[in-house]
Amino acid sequence: MTYSPRQAFTQLHSGDYRLRMTLAQLDRLALTHLCTVMDPSVLEDAHALQPRCAGWTEWTADHQGRAVSLAWDWVELADGAIQALPRVPPRTNLQVVDGKGYDLTGKAHEQALMARLAALRWSSAVRTGVMHAGLPV
Repeated sequence: MTYSPRQAFTQLHSGDYRLRMTLAQLDRLALTHLCTVMDPSVLEDAHALQPRCAGWTEWTADHQGRAVSLAWDWVELADGAIQALPRVPPRTNLQVVDGKGYDLTGKAHEQALMARLAALRWSSAVRTGVMHAGLPV
């Protein structure tokens, strides 16, 4: 068998362009607030919660020199609490993998992302972002 440099090349991205990481890497990811937007269309998915307002927020990080994006919908409830809208999964370029390197799919993937959101102190950044837009929250 002949050695070929092409065979030794490691692909820097997946075919779906998602960044793969383990749960431990996701937990250590240093996410920072990029933006928060009031979006009335989110109210359509949250009408059962009777929110005062709603929108989405995006957070970013660097993972091995590549940009990570994680965004999710949020609502402000009548009591002033801000929470992620559980009905709509986060949007991201991440793909969480299990200990063997296989992609987590469906609910398992959503739960991993939502658990990371729960550990992130994001609601105060959303409140501040909306207040800077001149809208009371």
